[in-house]
Amino acid sequence: MIQLTTTQVAHWLGVSEKTVMRRVQDGRLPKPWTYRNRPRFSADIVLPFILDDPDVKFSGGLYLKTDDDVIVFEVVKPKYRFDNSGTWWAVFQALDGTWHVRPWKTAYVMDLPSDLDTLDLILDCRDEATPEITREELPDLSSSTWAFWKRWHETTPATCNEETVAPA
Repeated sequence: MIQLTTTQVAHWLGVSEKTVMRRVQDGRLPKPWTYRNRPRFSADIVLPFILDDPDVKFSGGLYLKTDDDVIVFEVVKPKYRFDNSGTWWAVFQALDGTWHVRPWKTAYVMDLPSDLDTLDLILDCRDEATPEITREELPDLSSSTWAFWKRWHETTPATCNEETVAPA
């Protein structure tokens, strides 16, 4: 069972977090439960409220709806792109605020760490005008692919210390 934060529900509805909580208070959304003093919405319960209400426009990405189930995919655009030895990488922020790096291609990202407050997502890399950043400007990353780190370490010069410097 997927649990959604208030931020994620607000993103799906295209409204503010305060509006989500007002809709809970007036009964237009189901009551969340709390985890670590933060509200969590069960996706199985809140999705029908969102998708079956003709007055609500779903704005959180893409969804597939069948008679038995609904699958939702967050769509995230990269905030930056980064050139690592001739290969472009997308630097993006998930809805929970964590930063990630994946190859520069539009793709379904299903390998985000399970301990994060985020869903699998679709990374949309169609905008070539995404700002470029340098290696030094990369934010603290919560995840990346193995290929990124392998290339990163192959191109990062080893640091010099007294033990590795040859005597003159």
